[in-house]
Amino acid sequence: MNDYKIVAQNGEYMIIGQTERAEKRTPGNIKIGHALVLKGREDTDDYIKAGEAAGFTFEKKEFIAA
Repeated sequence: MNDYKIVAQNGEYMIIGQTERAEKRTPGNIKIGHALVLKGREDTDDYIKAGEAAGFTFEKKEFIAA
């Protein structure tokens, strides 16, 4: 299972925590089932890149592909 899942809806992007590992991330921890809502692709892409650089995985990240 990926650490986070991306959901795109009405121009917003939700990053949903899915694992205990995601809950313990510092900074940026998101409780399992809770979401961080970002308004644009650029902010979402930045969050994903930083997370991947730290070893975290993202389901459905293709939603933010330009």
